[in-house]
Amino acid sequence: MNKTLTPFSAILLALMTMIGGGLFVNPRQLAETLGALSPFAYVLASLLMFPLILTIADLTRLQPLSGGLYVYSKQYIGSFAGFLSGWTYFLAKSTSAAFLLHTVNSFFISHVDFLAPIHPLLLDGALIALLTLLHIIGVSINSRIKYLFAAIKLTPLIFGLFAGFYLFNSDNFDFNSASLSLEQACTAIPVCLYALIGFEVVCSIGGFIENPTRNIKRTIIIAFCIVSIITVLLQIAFFGSLGAGLSGTREPMLALGSVFFGNNLWLAKLVNSLVFASITGGAFFMLGSNCWNLVTLAQNNHLPFKRILTKVNKYNSPWVSLLLQGLTSFTMISITTQQLALQNMVIFSIFSCFLMNSIAAISAGRSGLLQIPSIVPVLAIGTCAYVIGLCFINMLQYGVSFSFLSFFSVGILTSALISLRR
Repeated sequence: MNKTLTPFSAILLALMTMIGGGLFVNPRQLAETLGALSPFAYVLASLLMFPLILTIADLTRLQPLSGGLYVYSKQYIGSFAGFLSGWTYFLAKSTSAAFLLHTVNSFFISHVDFLAPIHPLLLDGALIALLTLLHIIGVSINSRIKYLFAAIKLTPLIFGLFAGFYLFNSDNFDFNSASLSLEQACTAIPVCLYALIGFEVVCSIGGFIENPTRNIKRTIIIAFCIVSIITVLLQIAFFGSLGAGLSGTREPMLALGSVFFGNNLWLAKLVNSLVFASITGGAFFMLGSNCWNLVTLAQNNHLPFKRILTKVNKYNSPWVSLLLQGLTSFTMISITTQQLALQNMVIFSIFSCFLMNSIAAISAGRSGLLQIPSIVPVLAIGTCAYVIGLCFINMLQYGVSFSFLSFFSVGILTSALISLRR
């Protein structure tokens, strides 16, 4: 990957990573939990996330390097904290990409007859291998393919907003019968947070952005604000057009398209298919950026076979790290496809990483390096602690992903052995 990623391309990359499955699936879950109040859940979640966004963005300004989440923890806390940040984030994103692709395959298996006899695991492996190969042969996240995936993502998004507001009925928002309890808020906000993470992909490729010291901070903030606005508008559009019926549909875009197109059901199915195609695009961008976290860990002597893992081909792609990431993703999804356990481990890991970086920001702030007020990283720690606490409660209820824990433990053991040998 050449150092030619413009700020616009970086923002587009962040948007394509953040605009994924959660954005199109969440409307039903939120409507079921909060009804007419569901759009406000995204407002609350965005406000809850904003101190964390400002904190991470200011850290990227200080250390605009690839593998940023590792770099911040290492620089301001210590080497082991840096490894924990980088390794947990790498595993979380590898798992998330695998699960997204499994969701895509599950959708097409249920709608395309000739795919039904094929074992889902074979399709998962084939799709992971295809996206990995595309990166290896030089179809980088900075190539024109990002515009193809952007178009695929924007089509259902624009349709959802247009059709939703075209069919909008204000009577669907009956606030007199709506109620909000603490339990409902605790259930809904994590769902919203899942759709709002992904901005940190910019940290993984920070060293490739033009003039990163100037551009990387605004890239993160702009991308997050755009997605926050989109999530609120899309939830309003879906609930305003479908009302309480939104909570009873598995595929909100299909339900909206069925109402909008009437007898032309094939058009509704086409738009709905593009939703899942856009999820594939999100996984593609995720795999292309996440492998650089593995490269960073190897470069800093936390993993064995440093020369191999950091090796790039003629397209400047770290092909060995890409292959290892693809293998990791496939192994994760081949052991278990239990949605709640996998998603919970992903969120738990990512916000644990965010927590360490928020602590690192406090350390940087004591040295007078941050531009944000000192209270901001403290609020960010509060956000992380809240989400981690919810994830821990969910672990007691839904269990954990033992495949994730196994990879995590192997990484910790390997890094410890390497440290002892030095």
